[in-house]
Parts: sequence; structure tokens; C-alpha cells
Amino acid sequence: MIHGVTILIARLKELRKTLKMTQKDFANVLGIAQTSYCMIETGKNPLSDRYIKVICSLYSVNESWLRTGEGEMFSSTPYTKEFSEIFSRLLPETQSYLLHMAKELLRTQEKLLEHVQEHKSLLDSPEQIRIDNPADEA
Repeated sequence: MIHGVTILIARLKELRKTLKMTQKDFANVLGIAQTSYCMIETGKNPLSDRYIKVICSLYSVNESWLRTGEGEMFSSTPYTKEFSEIFSRLLPETQSYLLHMAKELLRTQEKLLEHVQEHKSLLDSPEQIRIDNPADEA
């Protein structure tokens, strides 16, 4: 088996496992039979450029990573791409304002998550607060 193909197969398996998908799930997404997909992962059948494009598009996979192992597994989320396109069309003043608002939103989210964690740890602790029920004393 050619070295590049071996790398591609290894990355394909790694991607599928990262996405927590079975061979059958992945085959269904590609519109092929599970046995056909299995033959791709074992190197008996090649993964066509068309399927590589579909995989990269559907799961925001970095095509260079899939083919060669270089770079990050995921290029970006669909939200990142859409946000970048919108952001680039804004005036510089609006970009600055949006960046400020995003930072504020992030701080608010972090505080909220800290608050949730504090309350979760209270509920998870063995010394949970006991609420007396007057009916229990009767």
C-alpha cells in the first residue's frame, strides 16, 4: 500500500472515531454500503476525491489533514465560517463594537458557568442541605 494512502486511511478511521460514528453510520452519510466503506478503510478500495470533498464539507474537516496528516483535523465550524463572512462585510467601527460585545458575552458566559458549577458541587456534596418536612416530625 502506498504511504499516502496509508496516512489517508489512518486519518479516515481517526476522524470517524472522533465523530463517534460506526462504519455503517459513515457509509450511510456517504451513500454507500457498509461493506464498501469497510473496503475503503482496509485499503482494498480507494477513497475517491468526491467522497473526500463530501466528508470535508459535511464535517468541516481540513482536507490537508485528511490527505497528509498536516494541520488540524477540523478547519472550522460552519458557524465560524458564517461569522467570518459576515464580520468581513462590516464596517471597521461595527467590527470593533461586535468584538467588544463578543468579549462581554464570553465574560457573562464564564460567570454563568462558574455559578452553575458552584451550585452543582453543592448538590453533589454528601453534606447536602436537608430541608425539614414538618410532616416527618409528627
